[in-house]
Amino acid sequence: MKASLIYMYNANKKQIFISLLSFIFIVAVAFVSMGNYIKQESGEVRQMIIIALVFLVYMIFAAVVFLQAISAFGKMTENTLFRLTPISGKKIVLAILSYAAISLMCFEVIGTIFVYSISMKVIKGTELYGMLFTESTIELDIVKQVFSSVLYVFNLSSILLVLLFIVSGVKVFSLKKKKMEYVIIFFLFLLVTKAINMIYEMLGRLAPTSTFIRKLVYIDESVDINLILYPESLMNLYSIAFSIGIFVLLVYITGRIIDKKLEV
Repeated sequence: MKASLIYMYNANKKQIFISLLSFIFIVAVAFVSMGNYIKQESGEVRQMIIIALVFLVYMIFAAVVFLQAISAFGKMTENTLFRLTPISGKKIVLAILSYAAISLMCFEVIGTIFVYSISMKVIKGTELYGMLFTESTIELDIVKQVFSSVLYVFNLSSILLVLLFIVSGVKVFSLKKKKMEYVIIFFLFLLVTKAINMIYEMLGRLAPTSTFIRKLVYIDESVDINLILYPESLMNLYSIAFSIGIFVLLVYITGRIIDKKLEV
């Protein structure tokens, strides 16, 4: 796995540093700009626009990480010399997921620092302030924030894993029409993620979220459970075991497909 991870880093290190430095610069400019609108009548609207732009940039960089991961997956599974090395399919998958998780965690840390740093600059009593901060989030709880960030990155990594699984599965059939292949991947991705989300939701409703979990993770009950793969509002022993089990299973199956089914 180390060799695959080094390969991904060397192939994307320029994009990684440019993306991180760009995001840090944008966040810094946004932070300074937030303070300029505290006393203005239209301050809330302008602050909301700034935060929306930062969030949009964050999503763009997250999408870039996904594209880099998918691109690396294609190169590592189709490159004859790379496939002739003793690196197994499972290690390839784990390396890609590790790369994505590390990259996403870097952006998550920067984004979290930004959110907490603007707590004194967002106009209090406004709808924006109510959206961003509650009694449970306004005071920084390091343990809660760490677990919440890890959970968020696990969510995104699980989505990426589903995509890798579907891409490898579709490639087995070696479709001649690439456009058709992309369409099939898209619809299968929606189908599989929806099925996983529904099972997770069903298990999540079997028992309430325990007090222990609530002490470890920020839980926003207002978030639509269909927006993310594993919503924290439905976390319990059953749903957690399911999400981890699915992750391990998909890593194993995808690795087997790469080793046994994909042509070198």
